[in-house]
Amino acid sequence: MQAPKPAKNEAERLAFLRALKILDTYPEERFDNITALATNIFSVPVALISLVDENRQWFKSKCGLESAETPRDISFCGHVVETSEMLVIENAKADERFKDNPLVTAEKDPIQFYAGAPLLLKDKFIIGTLCIIAHEPKTLTDDQKDQLKRLARVVVDEIELRSLFSEANRLRTKLADKQVHLRARNGKLLSLVERFKANRNRLLNAERLATVGAAATGLVTDFSAVTASLNETDADSFKHALTAVNEIYSTCADEQLANLNASDALTETLKLIQQRYGARLTVLPLELEQGCMLRAVHGQVRIVFIAVLVGLVEARSKGIKMRVKLVRQSDSLQFLFTSNGEDDETGLQTNGVTLTTQCFRLAQGIVADYEGSLSVTKQHGKGIQVNVTVPASSGEPSE
Repeated sequence: MQAPKPAKNEAERLAFLRALKILDTYPEERFDNITALATNIFSVPVALISLVDENRQWFKSKCGLESAETPRDISFCGHVVETSEMLVIENAKADERFKDNPLVTAEKDPIQFYAGAPLLLKDKFIIGTLCIIAHEPKTLTDDQKDQLKRLARVVVDEIELRSLFSEANRLRTKLADKQVHLRARNGKLLSLVERFKANRNRLLNAERLATVGAAATGLVTDFSAVTASLNETDADSFKHALTAVNEIYSTCADEQLANLNASDALTETLKLIQQRYGARLTVLPLELEQGCMLRAVHGQVRIVFIAVLVGLVEARSKGIKMRVKLVRQSDSLQFLFTSNGEDDETGLQTNGVTLTTQCFRLAQGIVADYEGSLSVTKQHGKGIQVNVTVPASSGEPSE
């Protein structure tokens, strides 16, 4: 008996075969259909798709045979792998290479006829054969040999298609795993972004509040000499108004951005200012559209309102009446503060700048940080109107 020799590229061939991940897999209909077709076309009892591993030939599909594999050293298909050529044995018992082969001398269903066409992949690797077997001598015409070769190419196509599907499934699984990983990483990134935003807001908040605190402290210091010349009532009301800014400044340093009810924030600030100024300030019935939301730091919003209100009150030496209105316009909120009467230019001054101007500048700086605007209009004989516009927000008030 002549045992088959390894292929010239045996190591690469075996690596390629195993990389296909087809060995020892379950039967597949697409391969079984080919072996069943081969038995009918060639009128033989057995047809196999044989894959030649290092020490065995394993049958991916078998029609008419129970065994799943046989040793490579007694295999006919091993000779096809060795030579890379189609092998046809018309009468094995008369062939010196196979006449004493155990598969030929077996009492039950001995191999008498064998024809195997190589399964060539990548124009380089013979991984096995499509072979047909009969238990008596048989011949094949040239056309039949060509038919067997064509069927072998169909097997190759199916193996390559199977490999592509397997690779696609592997990549799909890998992609799904990566998506899970990316979602987890994105979640962490979003968390980091939110933390960055929170830290950024805290820094901006601290910077704004430092400016507000400095401005408030500066106003108290700059006007301390002026207030000494005021009567006790006016001096106290003025100091109280400035102290309100400092009080809010000291309590909102750790506040975060939140959804705020604009009318509530405005109403509570008006109450504070009215308490500070008493009879000097009369607020006319409020015109506040309900349900208006803005996203901001609560303390900063109150400082804006206080600065505007103090600025309007201090623009006149006499008591004033003030009209306050809040309306929503598309995606923004508009606060209108209107005082009655002419600005008598007798408001407190330091270095030639009135308290009213300094208050408006303070409010304007904070509003600009929220991409809003603050404008001041003097209406002859009608007083001053301050228009504060900020972006509106949606959603429920934050806890």
